[in-house]
Amino acid sequence: MGVIMKVLNRIIVIFYDLFETLGAIVLAVILSTVLLGIVSRYVFNRPFIWTEEVCTLLMVYLAYLSAPLATISKEHVVADFFKNILPKKFDYALTFIIRLFEIFFFVYVALSCIHYIPGRTYITPALRIPRIAFYVPVLAGTLVILLSIVIHVLNDLIPGYDYFWQRKEAREKAMQDKEKQEERKMLERMDSFLDEVEKQTKRGSV
Repeated sequence: MGVIMKVLNRIIVIFYDLFETLGAIVLAVILSTVLLGIVSRYVFNRPFIWTEEVCTLLMVYLAYLSAPLATISKEHVVADFFKNILPKKFDYALTFIIRLFEIFFFVYVALSCIHYIPGRTYITPALRIPRIAFYVPVLAGTLVILLSIVIHVLNDLIPGYDYFWQRKEAREKAMQDKEKQEERKMLERMDSFLDEVEKQTKRGSV
């Protein structure tokens, strides 16, 4: 079981890094496309008709690249009203129940995509992009979200293998140590400067 947990958590880390990189690339392309559309319309007065299609397609990809990142890092917005009023001992049980509902929901979404995608035959007018291209990221993102939720549940049951959080905590600790070192160096430079000013003041008074 330990080997399986290690492999699953490594896969999640790989997915996170991959989706983060792809998301940054997609966002850069969206911004470039929008800028190109603005320049073509208002500077050259010859707007490109394909910019809207590209941006719409890439916005779908960006959404379903970002959603798994939020799920893996547990940064989704949550309504914690019931969690706050319930006793602490029910915290784990409530989290487990919520994750079961999430698993059922995303299984339904994934199955719906698998059933729905083959029937999409529409093609965009400008670039002739098949409609299926708009639904592939929905299915892919949903599967990664589903996998990450299952792994969160397993990590709660079998602690010690959550490599993503271990890496995150290590990076945060390294950042804090770096900030402390910089703060220490700044204080040392300030002390040195004040000592030098004090020496100059004493010399001037003599």
